[in-house]
Amino acid sequence: MEPRDRLQSICKHVTADPASRFSAHAGTRPAPLPPAAQRLLGKVAIVIGASSQVRDDISIGKATAIQFAREGAFVVCVARGEDGLQSVAESIRAEGGRCDTIACDATDSAQVKAMIDTVVARHGKVDVLHHNLGAGGGGGTVDCTEEAWEFGMKVNAFSPFICMKHVLPHMIAAGGGSIITTSSVMGSRHLIGRHNAPYRAWSGLESPRQARLPASGSSACASLHNYPVLTPRAI
Repeated sequence: MEPRDRLQSICKHVTADPASRFSAHAGTRPAPLPPAAQRLLGKVAIVIGASSQVRDDISIGKATAIQFAREGAFVVCVARGEDGLQSVAESIRAEGGRCDTIACDATDSAQVKAMIDTVVARHGKVDVLHHNLGAGGGGGTVDCTEEAWEFGMKVNAFSPFICMKHVLPHMIAAGGGSIITTSSVMGSRHLIGRHNAPYRAWSGLESPRQARLPASGSSACASLHNYPVLTPRAI
């Protein structure tokens, strides 16, 4: 079986019941996850980058949104394209989960602020924000074009910054919250010849100390530095 065909076969089971999602691939996938523990019951969670570029494919953001809903959260799915958002919303609602969708360019500060203000107006709070955007570099310092450099910095560094900037006042006022960003090990090592300064730039603002969060409350910032993840986009 070709790698992409095998991947699509696996991805069909991602939105299945947690107890059986890997049954067709016994011995090749991790043990099944336990049933959702409702750890996010009553929480409002924003997932930025929640859709897939191909409607029926899975992605890190789409899988995160689905799992947050399984854990009891009301999930606000955010992406640029309406088609991808409707796909993830259908997956969540098919399992009885609750969600909303908002189209937003997460590299535009005004749009991000409007999106977060809309969430607070509709749902009263934001408990969790997961920033799941990323863009690979365009080669080494000599080979990388200025356009690729600017795009990488905008997606990998500027976007998470403006998302934190606009959501933190709401979290601080409410007494706390969680911010999670998906980064990459490419920020700490050179892989496949890419220039990874944008990921390194973001790592400087991922801790509560660097973000200048108040000592009181429970606001927390965490950054996930992924190794390569086998998604349809990666094939």
